Amino acid sequence: MEIIIKTQKELDNIPLDCKDTLCIEGGTRENPLILKVKYEHAYVIVRGSARIIMRENSVVQDMRGNSVVQDMRGNSVVQDMRGNSVVQDMRGNSVVQRMWENSVVQRMRENSVVQDMRGNSVVQDMRGNSVVQRMWENSVVQRMRENSVVQDLYGEAMVSAYGNNKITAHGYNIIRTVQSNKKNLTLVMTKDCHLIVVPDFKPDFKDFAKRFPVEVKGKNAILYKAVHKINGGYFSDNDRSFEYKIGEIKEHKNSPSKENSCAVGLHVAEKHWAIAYGTCWDDMALLECEVPIKNIVVAKDCDGKCRTSKLKVLREVPKEEW
Repeated sequence: MEIIIKTQKELDNIPLDCKDTLCIEGGTRENPLILKVKYEHAYVIVRGSARIIMRENSVVQDMRGNSVVQDMRGNSVVQDMRGNSVVQDMRGNSVVQRMWENSVVQRMRENSVVQDMRGNSVVQDMRGNSVVQRMWENSVVQRMRENSVVQDLYGEAMVSAYGNNKITAHGYNIIRTVQSNKKNLTLVMTKDCHLIVVPDFKPDFKDFAKRFPVEVKGKNAILYKAVHKINGGYFSDNDRSFEYKIGEIKEHKNSPSKENSCAVGLHVAEKHWAIAYGTCWDDMALLECEVPIKNIVVAKDCDGKCRTSKLKVLREVPKEEW
């Protein structure tokens, strides 16, 4: 029997010895449902636009649709991610056993593990001692940092490495790194694999525009921003009282520091970065902005985002252009 769960109260009232299929469909970004226990006999599905947090030894057998796990900690486990499902943050000893289709893990930290990546699945950021055990087909790790590990790559899987990383590649794989990090890689590769070494990133707009798809119009750059669309208004993710309006010029203090891309300023990015940043929001809108190049600060840790002290909001980008 299927039991559909949409509220925290309904979830908390499920007995530990339940043997049914629990279909979690509730939760929002601001008020996700919290899964705190492991059901020994129940089959737990997170589906639709559900949003949850996983704690301790909790287990989800299946994620589907646009479902989101905002935070996994402790010994929590997701057995299968499918469709456009997302895990935003994995920490501790949390485990995702299998990723399929277009599923995404945004951040892996500490000792978190993804056992299998397949299809077009993506891990956006690996840190600490996090591990991906096997990558298949067209799966991608966008950024490996610190001591993270990819144990085996097959098919046409791709990895970008920026730390003391260990990678074993078997297929037609591509491993990408920057010149200064090449010495930090421990690689085992077959003759069919390719190591691409690119020049070290220069924290200036000229190099930013070479590496990312940025349209330049004279002295301005066209960049994008993910915002929350609430009652027809466009609001910052960092400060919900900070509103953007179409046609308006916004100005804000902008830190000159190149050490941290998340420093104070108006944050903008190339289109794909902005879309990925807000993809899990129920109320996301994408704004196209005109930014004076002279006002832009690009940090050393840039991965597609920069910041400015001034921008003009041109339009909301329709979803068919994403």
